[in-house]
Amino acid sequence: MEQQTLNFEPLPPSLPVRSTYCPCCHTRLNIRQERITPGLCRTLRKFYEVIQAKGVNSANPRTDCGFTNSQHTNFQKLKYFYLVGQTNKSGYWHLTERGAHFVEGKTVVARKVYVQNKRVVGWSDDRVTISQALGEMPYWLKKADYVSA
Repeated sequence: MEQQTLNFEPLPPSLPVRSTYCPCCHTRLNIRQERITPGLCRTLRKFYEVIQAKGVNSANPRTDCGFTNSQHTNFQKLKYFYLVGQTNKSGYWHLTERGAHFVEGKTVVARKVYVQNKRVVGWSDDRVTISQALGEMPYWLKKADYVSA
């Protein structure tokens, strides 16, 4: 299967601080960033294992996967990286081919995606494998405020 490449213009690293709204429809116009974190990678790996055990590429994260509250809440962020998708059955999700390849270490994803109104509008040029993402120190620990001398 040929891999699709979606090209978006790179977005500035700084995001708007204040909410701005469309004057016509009052839709929020802010763009936020989502990162591929070690927690998201562990959640994806757990979902992959459930799919493998079931033998069917469809599972309900709430009932089938035994996720913690945090894992369940953040699971939907994996769709921004095109790693999982919703099925026609309410509450059920499937693992995409890209998601399976990412868990198996065969492909890379963008470290950050930029989202506006639940739609991906761009992503960073920096790409990571699952092993690189799992080995990362949480970004808040990288901040100078938390680094001890």
